[in-house]
Amino acid sequence: MGMSRRGKGRRLLALASLFASLALTACGSQGYAPTLGTVGTTSLGGAQSATLTLTPFYATHVVVYYLAKQVPYVGAPTPVELRQGSCGGRTLARLTADPTAAGAGAFVAPNLAAKGVDVALTVDQNVYVVILDHANDAQAQPLACGAPLSDRRQYFDLYTPGQGSNGTQLGLTLIEPVVATRVQARLAEPAASSLVWAVYAHDCGSAALASGRIPTGATESDGIVFASAPANGWSASLAPLNASSPVCHRVNG
Repeated sequence: MGMSRRGKGRRLLALASLFASLALTACGSQGYAPTLGTVGTTSLGGAQSATLTLTPFYATHVVVYYLAKQVPYVGAPTPVELRQGSCGGRTLARLTADPTAAGAGAFVAPNLAAKGVDVALTVDQNVYVVILDHANDAQAQPLACGAPLSDRRQYFDLYTPGQGSNGTQLGLTLIEPVVATRVQARLAEPAASSLVWAVYAHDCGSAALASGRIPTGATESDGIVFASAPANGWSASLAPLNASSPVCHRVNG
């Protein structure tokens, strides 16, 4: 059964109100990406010698609304994807959790403090936000889609697929460029046993910002932190799997 005129009117009014309130939040911001820092490299000792490299790069914070409600990361009945070039383009990242497509596309992490998610790529006018009609199905069809005018901080509308602004406004998206850090752990020799590296905002007893495993015989492992390394650096450790007291190092920012 279709939606009544009154229901459609309420929905559009809710979207308009949401857009107005969000637009006020954006006033005064030029929306440019923050300045990237420099690459930092630190030697790690312990079980085996290694080099930890921190490389800043541009990522994007994304918040998506459908029918005036924010689309959650977990349990979204209408999943969200980033696609290349058009509403039906190649999938670049999945902005909602999908147990059937683990590891597919760019790395994404929910951002509880700022709402929405962070994604390890730049979103610009060639990247479309696409809302799908149901979850956990590669054949799901687009409900709404749209693209920003640039990679600067902005809100943009999501319309009926294939109709653009001539269609119905069904959703709204915020994108904001952020600085993230790529973490690269490199061993001088292949791992004699399984090793785990971790990066911490404070000391090595705090919760890890990111971690990774280097299997036996391997020499490297990468990870991503959706933050910029501070001037006074982070802490890091490299230790055998399940080690109780890893050696803690201060990492150059």
